[in-house]
Amino acid sequence: ATHNNGTPSCTTGGPSPANQYTDSDSGGATASPTHTHTGAMVSVDNITNAPPYLDMVYCVNPDLNIDSGMVTLFTSTPSGWTRFSALDSRFARGASSYGGTGGATTHTHTTTGGYTTGASGTRTDSPGGGVGAGNHTHTTANGSTGAGNSLPPYLDMVYAAKDTAGSATSGLISMTTDTPPLGWTRYTALDGLFPRGAATQGGTGGATTHTHSVTIVTNSGPSGPVSTGSRAISAAPINHTHSCSTTTASASNVPAYIETLFYQRKDTQVTSLGTEEVGNVAPNAPTSLQTNGQINPVSMNDPLPEFSAIFSDPDALDTGNYYQIQVNTASNFAGTSMWDSTKTAFSPVITNGARSSNIEYAGSTLQQATIYYWRIKFWDNKPDANESDWSATAQFTTNALPTQPTILYCQGAENPTKVTSATPTFSAIFNDPDTADTGNSYHIQVNTTSDFTGTSMWDSTKTTISAITNGTRSGNITYAGSTLNEGETYYWKIRFWDNNDAEGAWSSTNQFIMQGIPDTPSSLQTNLMINPPALTYVPPYFSAIYSDPNGDNASAYQINVNTNSSFTGTVLWDSGKTSTTIVSGQRSPGYLYNGTAMVNSHNTYYWRIRFWDSDDSVSNWSANAQFTDTYSSFKLEGLGLNGLKLD
Repeated sequence: ATHNNGTPSCTTGGPSPANQYTDSDSGGATASPTHTHTGAMVSVDNITNAPPYLDMVYCVNPDLNIDSGMVTLFTSTPSGWTRFSALDSRFARGASSYGGTGGATTHTHTTTGGYTTGASGTRTDSPGGGVGAGNHTHTTANGSTGAGNSLPPYLDMVYAAKDTAGSATSGLISMTTDTPPLGWTRYTALDGLFPRGAATQGGTGGATTHTHSVTIVTNSGPSGPVSTGSRAISAAPINHTHSCSTTTASASNVPAYIETLFYQRKDTQVTSLGTEEVGNVAPNAPTSLQTNGQINPVSMNDPLPEFSAIFSDPDALDTGNYYQIQVNTASNFAGTSMWDSTKTAFSPVITNGARSSNIEYAGSTLQQATIYYWRIKFWDNKPDANESDWSATAQFTTNALPTQPTILYCQGAENPTKVTSATPTFSAIFNDPDTADTGNSYHIQVNTTSDFTGTSMWDSTKTTISAITNGTRSGNITYAGSTLNEGETYYWKIRFWDNNDAEGAWSSTNQFIMQGIPDTPSSLQTNLMINPPALTYVPPYFSAIYSDPNGDNASAYQINVNTNSSFTGTVLWDSGKTSTTIVSGQRSPGYLYNGTAMVNSHNTYYWRIRFWDSDDSVSNWSANAQFTDTYSSFKLEGLGLNGLKLD
């Protein structure tokens, strides 16, 4: 509203500065150091001010159905509505379009001076009798007022917007031009007050009028006349000012308004007027939502869960005849729609206050380890106003599959290299993203190749096991497959099922090596040669590569030398079991022949070797090697010695 606060005036205080001149400062002073002036006055300029506001579009609703997005008043935010916080600390102002804002809680005015004060200031010089300046005046200066309140009398109210279209909610407060016929009570708490948006209802404040504090200051003056003669008392200077403070007249805080009636919706009741009954009331929002008989269950392994909820209706005889369910990946239902049942008939219908029958999921495939959100609404058996609001949002979490088992043990160790038991034991750590899940079954495969395309030694298939706490090791599982061969390497893997019968991933592949005899010696050499045709060194020495499947060192060797490749001829040398030390995978030292002497017989002889490991297990005999008992020599042809040729 445009207003001013009148023309305030006041009597000034003394001059500033004062007491500037003393003694014989003749001609420099003009007034008494203690004089004041009456009638210091300014005018308060007109301004247009308003309290904080938000432009809203006001509409007339022809019935009790509330459209989605409609905003109205409440004492607290009910279910099915969202608090309209844009109006917090603001007043709703009617407009043709939404969103304009303005106004403030306080305001100030500029003040215009130029008014002449009353005359004052005569002073008599002494001694000498000279008369000082006579009475003088000042004009007032321009300035501004202090802040004044802009808020009209108000009551804080909760504004809320309808989430989805539906019937008028109990407790709703609406403006009206006339008294509704039934079901409403006039909301007198707003009589004479403006509703202001707030998070909670009940705060009050504001006033119908306001004032401002104002300080009035004069311009400097006067310029003369000046005093003459000498004096013994002080005086004010020629140029000085005065000031005073006062309060303006009051002005209205009330903006442009139209008076309206506020009525509050009562709780819905069925009321008969003679033979007439009021219209149908929509069902309440469904309550007590359950998925597979549970509230917000987790670790669900059911690909087709079932949903139910309680149907209730203010009309006691109404039944629930239809439902609609929506399932989504987002709690605000703006994510991926997994299922929208649309309006679907119940069979049988739901008695008022009872739980619905189970409604089986019929949407897209549910993913593992995912939270899904769902809501439901009902229709009653009446032809109009029969659709409820959406229920509150419920959720369910699908079961996560167990992850790979970890830290695989065979006989209590990872990848053991010497398993002595014919029925080794296996175990692993059970892991599941669902922390409350346990491992209830296992599946182990043992194979001769790491890609499991070789010989299957054991396939346990799915087998129950005592419950394994998440993150802990399973009990030992005893091998129950084909006979394991000594010295062989076998590969194995395991997977678990959780208590929801969800099948987990295979573990990585581990291995174990059975205890065995040393490998057959290989790469036999005589005098560092393979099957030499002649001996470069006599007696000869023999060596071979030693290896052991368990990585054991060699502890002994035995060499046979014979005239026959079947070793049924004359034994030239049998070393017997003789101590040695060889690291697995390395060549043995050279073992010096210690049998029947070689005599350059040009005969071929055969030899073989075997090793014992640190467990005193002996290998098979190596393949045969051979050498010829012929000493190495050279042939001289045409050697010349001082002209003599020897052939």
